[in-house]
Amino acid sequence: MKQIQGELSILQAFISQVSAHKDGDKAFDAWLDQVRDVSHEVEDIIDEYAYLSAQAMDTSSFFKRKFHQIKNFTSWQKLPIQISQVEARIQRLAEIRNRYGISVVEEDKGSKLQQPNQLRMSDSAYLTDNSEIVGNVDEIAILTQWLLEEKQDRTLIAIFGMGGLGKTTITSSVYNNKRIRRTFDCRAWVTLSQTYQAEELLREIINQLIDQRSSMASGLTTMSRMKLLEVIQIYLRDKKYIIVLDDVWDKDAWLFLNYAFVRNSCGSKVLITTRQKDVSSLAADSYVIELKTLKYAESWELFCKKAFRLSTNNVCPENLTSWAKKIVARCQGLPLAIVTIGSILSYRELEEHAWKFFYNHVPPLLRSFPILIEMVFLNLLLRIGHND
Repeated sequence: MKQIQGELSILQAFISQVSAHKDGDKAFDAWLDQVRDVSHEVEDIIDEYAYLSAQAMDTSSFFKRKFHQIKNFTSWQKLPIQISQVEARIQRLAEIRNRYGISVVEEDKGSKLQQPNQLRMSDSAYLTDNSEIVGNVDEIAILTQWLLEEKQDRTLIAIFGMGGLGKTTITSSVYNNKRIRRTFDCRAWVTLSQTYQAEELLREIINQLIDQRSSMASGLTTMSRMKLLEVIQIYLRDKKYIIVLDDVWDKDAWLFLNYAFVRNSCGSKVLITTRQKDVSSLAADSYVIELKTLKYAESWELFCKKAFRLSTNNVCPENLTSWAKKIVARCQGLPLAIVTIGSILSYRELEEHAWKFFYNHVPPLLRSFPILIEMVFLNLLLRIGHND
């Protein structure tokens, strides 16, 4: 839950910051009120989850625990529904902002609030602090090198691997690197997922590339697909750009978007993250990074950073070492699983019986709820402040 609470704090900070910088804009005020409502809903869900988890971990009595499980069964069932409803509200708010051209950045002070093209996370990012990335040092170095190459042709780069390996986290850490940002004239980051609307995707790219006050950005909501493609082509034709297409599931998406990203001999780069090997094959073999699961030592380091964040040097207490190692092994080297479980355990008492109970009884619960909450909230909350 630490990750979710961290993202909630970002949402709340965003609300506070834009409230201080925007005055007299009724449309913006109405929109921000709805953002506040969503923030409150997220808080309620976090509180409910914390309450239910605490009762599920009650070790004082077998009968008491069973009583809580039966009593709270309906509440557990409602959580995914509540999450879906909040996700839908976030998406609607994103669409409203685009439809009515609501700006969250004060004129001439864009650096105070990040523009959409400065941060966009997808549902597979697992860390908010790049300094906490464990492993994949070589991959980050290679990706950085490719982006800084002095090469005139447009380069397509693919990062491939199963879900939860940190494709988005690694890409984001490089994408937001100051040196990389200075290298390109413009940039955009969009997430495709399995279902996406082509026109909305093109509008999102335009919104990130082009200043909303520009005449090129006017009338987007009524433009046809071909017109949207044309707008992107015209804007990019003389620019060195970097585009990230996150979570691409099929080749057709690239074959369609390829028309928008012009080959202009400016050294532009397009990055694709994908779980599908055939999608990664769109890039030349020399520009494909295939991520693997973390080695055990890396898994242990990442787990300790999350589970023992309050301890000196993030060291695991001796009395918990055996159970902690079993829990880490169960994560099978997946960063997302390690971070989620480690974050939850950081709130547990440092007693062997509690960790033993967690190992023996909680994993089925983790697969159903914390991962679901993590995937939905860890990044969707950022869409309000940094994207749509």
